[in-house]
Amino acid sequence: MTSISNPTIHTDYQLHPPPCVPNSTRFVCISDTHSEKYNVPDGDVLIHAGDLTYYGEGLVQTLKWLRSLPHPVKIVVAGNHDSILDANHWSATLSGRNERERILGKGRELNGPSGTFIYLQHETTTFSTEGGKLWKVYGSPSAPRYSDGAFQYSTKTEAEDIYSAIPDDIDILITHTPAYQALDKTRRGKHAGCPVLARRIEELDRCRLHVFGHIHESHGAEVRSRGEGRPDLVAVNAAMSSSSPRVPVVVDMLH
Repeated sequence: MTSISNPTIHTDYQLHPPPCVPNSTRFVCISDTHSEKYNVPDGDVLIHAGDLTYYGEGLVQTLKWLRSLPHPVKIVVAGNHDSILDANHWSATLSGRNERERILGKGRELNGPSGTFIYLQHETTTFSTEGGKLWKVYGSPSAPRYSDGAFQYSTKTEAEDIYSAIPDDIDILITHTPAYQALDKTRRGKHAGCPVLARRIEELDRCRLHVFGHIHESHGAEVRSRGEGRPDLVAVNAAMSSSSPRVPVVVDMLH
């Protein structure tokens, strides 16, 4: 466990993390579940940072699993594996479009008694906790091109167009890709995060939490002090893995 006055982060615990810090919102962060199910602790907000599926397969089952979890607010973005959610990547045939709409319809059914389910695709949302704290969130599924996949960009100009749309006043950022040199090192030692995203994050003076995944081997969390009266920024690589033991990253953010 890593504890800081604001925030408090739990990355190593047995089944259940310690109780939430008073006057805080508990964010439970996962990513890259690839149609697998994991033990997820309770919290105020569940964030899934993409790759819900394995090459587009298993989305309905994953959505049912997410619906079964008790978190009052669930916020999800897609990732490069989630081709079923990328209209530009999915089949242009009539049967392909009909199948995509059928599966997306299953996702729309998640707004119900299990809590609020919010899917963000280059979009902003706000929500309030039971304690009355208002949070503003932006979510994007995009990532630099790597092999074949969904929601990918190839050029600096494309990246700038995508990330310039992030509002300046967000509190929480969810992307599938990490920013450059932020928990983005591959097993070969390469920093695979996006430099354009890193520069945009530096401009987000209010942002306190950035949740992402994509680079499975860099799971964890780090806190960066930015000075100049700006809040600390918590970077969370929430990528899960069925091949190595790890738990969802839990972040308690003071109000």
